[in-house]
Amino acid sequence: MKTAFKATLATLAAFSISASASEYSDFYKYEVLNAKKVSKELTTNVNDSVWKTVPGKYVYLYPQVSVRLNDKKANSLIPKKNLRRALVKVAYNDEVIAVYVSWRDDTPSVQAKYDTDSYADGVSIEVPNKFGKGITLPYIGMGDENHPVTVYLQKTVAGRDYQKVFVSEGFGSLTEIKEEGTDISMKYNKQTHLWTAVFVRPLKTENSNLKAGLVPIAFAIWDGKFQERDGNKSLSRWKFIRLKDYKLDKDYLSYVAWGVPYKKLGDPARGKQLTIQNGCNGCHRYDDQKVAMPGLAP
Repeated sequence: MKTAFKATLATLAAFSISASASEYSDFYKYEVLNAKKVSKELTTNVNDSVWKTVPGKYVYLYPQVSVRLNDKKANSLIPKKNLRRALVKVAYNDEVIAVYVSWRDDTPSVQAKYDTDSYADGVSIEVPNKFGKGITLPYIGMGDENHPVTVYLQKTVAGRDYQKVFVSEGFGSLTEIKEEGTDISMKYNKQTHLWTAVFVRPLKTENSNLKAGLVPIAFAIWDGKFQERDGNKSLSRWKFIRLKDYKLDKDYLSYVAWGVPYKKLGDPARGKQLTIQNGCNGCHRYDDQKVAMPGLAP
């Protein structure tokens, strides 16, 4: 009897897990980066053999069209930008996490040492300082005052290794910090026309603890050819790293997976009607609503 009872419980548990996985299958397929646990030391060597064993997923980054600089030429290039995609891989051990980002660029740009009109290629990742059940995801554009993020930035500047770590609470609020144990590298392959960057940081720092089953992360890329800098860049939406060594909070999974699959949600016509009724077109330009000044809001 006891054996049969245990078998029944095991079957129910397996069914529950299977049902849960099925419920979130689209979310895992499109939004989750499966990190690989490794026993070896993780470094910023972009050619480390470990990356041949780590599964990757393409992340899409979109031109940030809502930001305009005091630069006529740079602004004129914004409509000419295309969707970018980057191959992302994540590995971790007991101490650190490493994020590998690789993307194609046929025109590599290095910012000259003393020039004021040349611009670097660059890449960054950001993670929320706090996340989990009951905590709203930060604004994707470098956080907000109630939801700060840590930003890791690498740029190609002649004569020096330009890497920075910031805490941010939104546009114009970057505060540079020193984070022990963090390092970044970025290299260009002339044969493949690929930039590759590797970010390594401790799983737990003074500002954020990534020892969790599901970790939010976002990506940004700058292309010097288009005179990109500051908020003029390509940006991903929030993605999520799955670290299987740590417990998955089902409530948090339910929160961040809301709306996937996307085809089941929304009525665009009704949404447009509501934005007009509620005066959203006073700040936002979209479709045939052109009352607001360009660049005032996304």
